[in-house]
Amino acid sequence: MTITAQTDNGRVWIDGFISHTFLRDGVFAPIKFLVDTGASNTTMLPGAASELKVDFELLAKHPSGMVGIGGQQDAYVMESASLLFPTGTSGAPIVLRSDVCVLKPGPETKRRFPFALFGTDLLRSFRFEYDMPKATLDLKSHGRRR
Repeated sequence: MTITAQTDNGRVWIDGFISHTFLRDGVFAPIKFLVDTGASNTTMLPGAASELKVDFELLAKHPSGMVGIGGQQDAYVMESASLLFPTGTSGAPIVLRSDVCVLKPGPETKRRFPFALFGTDLLRSFRFEYDMPKATLDLKSHGRRR
């Protein structure tokens, strides 16, 4: 099964969905993922957390926080979230279960970054091919699901 991503100015995007009992009663909510080979963990950024109305009181605090381009930040963990990725008209979607780190929005980040990072923890589940002329990234499942 293959997930096709789109590119935009050198960034690679995947349209997906996320579900967790702490999000909209477990209903799958749409979320855009930025493929980030430098991110160790799949991470929901503050704008997406705000849009999805994440209740941080229900999440466990990440023991060490996260370090990224913006420096050290407090992070929370949405354990065993379900991530669904359409595979086109011919195939069943790929569903992965993964812990997702969530960055809490602050006053300056509430509306910024309304997406999640598709980190290497998920990329390891795929073989991927980037086609620069077509501006597409194909993620091919190894056939096992997490």
